[in-house]
Amino acid sequence: MMDRTVKALAVLMCLLLSMAISPQAYAGSPQEITVTLEVIYEDGDKSVEEIVEHVEAMEDFWAKYHAWQLVNMSQEEVVFRLRAEEVSPLNVLSGYSKVSP
Repeated sequence: MMDRTVKALAVLMCLLLSMAISPQAYAGSPQEITVTLEVIYEDGDKSVEEIVEHVEAMEDFWAKYHAWQLVNMSQEEVVFRLRAEEVSPLNVLSGYSKVSP
């Protein structure tokens, strides 16, 4: 029950922040937002990808990244993080694999 309440509050907070950040996104004009995606792998490696999103509706934007954890947000940039339960691609290429206990 508590987990569901926390998720609902997080979604509500994101929606309220998105309205405060970009009222023009609700007026129909697309807004440009830089999105940084951080993936933290089990072995501690981190990959970072930066993309530019052209957002017409903030609801669609938040729905697209619903599985990601919001780390930081400003008017121009949003940073999301995801913890992957796998070894990083670089270590896989080096011959390492996940070892189960």
